[in-house]
Amino acid sequence: KHKLGLPLGLDDLLEHSSANLKCGVFDCSCNNFKGRRRRCKYAEKASKGEGDECYNKKEDHRSTFCHPDDEDWEFHGDKEMCRCGHKKKLHASGASGAAAVPYPSY
Repeated sequence: KHKLGLPLGLDDLLEHSSANLKCGVFDCSCNNFKGRRRRCKYAEKASKGEGDECYNKKEDHRSTFCHPDDEDWEFHGDKEMCRCGHKKKLHASGASGAAAVPYPSY
């Protein structure tokens, strides 16, 4: 799209959406960077038997925080880590990655 010829790893300077970042780790099937979510404090207390379960059923809350029935409950935390287990810097935009580094002429 931009074809600026930037070195690999500088996709974040172009303000690419994180949703379009594909994992560059060999054999990783992740095609869409998703930052890890923090655990809902109410759901975490309930999972330890210290309180009632989460009462907030709004979609924005559910997309921001993970709950015990979510697949990423065990992998909560850092937004710079993808749910696939790899850092955001290991993900690159498919739009700029192919043209970012020129091939050697030998």
